[in-house]
Amino acid sequence: MIWLDDLNKMAAAELRVAWEKDFGGPPPARAGDVYMRSVLSYRMQEKAGPALSTSIKRYLEKVARDGKEFDGPPVDQPMEGAVLLREWNGETHQVRVLEKGFEYRDHHYTNLSAIAREITGTRWSGPVFFGLKARRAKHAA
Repeated sequence: MIWLDDLNKMAAAELRVAWEKDFGGPPPARAGDVYMRSVLSYRMQEKAGPALSTSIKRYLEKVARDGKEFDGPPVDQPMEGAVLLREWNGETHQVRVLEKGFEYRDHHYTNLSAIAREITGTRWSGPVFFGLKARRAKHAA
């Protein structure tokens, strides 16, 4: 097993061998030591880290198929335990994400839109208000 520290000590020939073992083929013809170290270290961290969820994998595959620029994964539903912050009229509001729903000022809510309405007094998309989803752009016809 190769460790991240080992990559810095490896010569170009050793990096090429490590690349071939990891990727199943040779590195690009013009790949230099710095590039191979960078890609191999990223790959090692990727393998050691948490796996992507199925929905994120599908989203990334769709981005790759469509050839569009990646603007981040869809995050309409943040992970349990996350804390959402939003400043409104000079006051910072905190919302804690629960297994089922949200907590705001010691009250349970089933959706973010109800909390956004509580804060603003008007109808808002909760995911848009808390920055989890972009507003739809209005296109002139």
